[in-house]
Amino acid sequence: MRSEIEARIVLANCAPATAAAMMEAPARAKMEEAFGRRPLSTSLFSANFGLSAKPATVGLTSFLTIDLPSTMGRFDQYGDGATAMADMPKGELPLHAVSNFTAVDSGLWDEPPILLSVLGLDRFDNWKGLTKEEAISRREAWLDAIQARLEQDHPGISGLVTSRMLLNAFSMSSYLNTPEGAVYGFAPLPPEEPIFMGFPRTPATPIGGLFLASAFGGEHGFNGAMLSGAEAARLAAHRLETAPTA
Repeated sequence: MRSEIEARIVLANCAPATAAAMMEAPARAKMEEAFGRRPLSTSLFSANFGLSAKPATVGLTSFLTIDLPSTMGRFDQYGDGATAMADMPKGELPLHAVSNFTAVDSGLWDEPPILLSVLGLDRFDNWKGLTKEEAISRREAWLDAIQARLEQDHPGISGLVTSRMLLNAFSMSSYLNTPEGAVYGFAPLPPEEPIFMGFPRTPATPIGGLFLASAFGGEHGFNGAMLSGAEAARLAAHRLETAPTA
């Protein structure tokens, strides 16, 4: 059963393609023309470990640690690891970050299980076409490899692990409904205007009253999504103040 609600303003907390899929053909065409050629951002994997004690008990005290493979010697190799999870682990882990949230006194992780996350680049294609059993097997193999690297760098940490879960690009696509698992909205391409002109993207769309309150409407990442939402609210308030009600 389909229901309709009329509104003067819509704040879309999603990708433009997701919003466009719910529109009639003329509006979809406008959205496609405005956004269809913009490349998507990368996706990520997030290996999350629940620990019985804070990582500091085994010497991990930094909030963020970046681990580079020994073969990485140039900045343009940064993205090489994005395809690593297309197969079982082999050799060194790709570039990844270890996030120890207890390094700051946030009060969020004072009691077990305590979260430790390992994050890196991933692609939706790495997981496409796998059976459920194949996907589970590969996830577990990568969790084993990541945990082994943590143990190598911080002996004793494996003894603290009480639970673990790997989220990947397919997870991002499934849970967040973001195309290809893109976690940063559109690709962060260099601006074509001087930086003092402001960020080139806007939450505004070619559909009157529709604004993108997501990373797709502004800068990439968490801050971009938050700022996009704030700017979308500002534009919506201005439209409500100035647009006719009829």
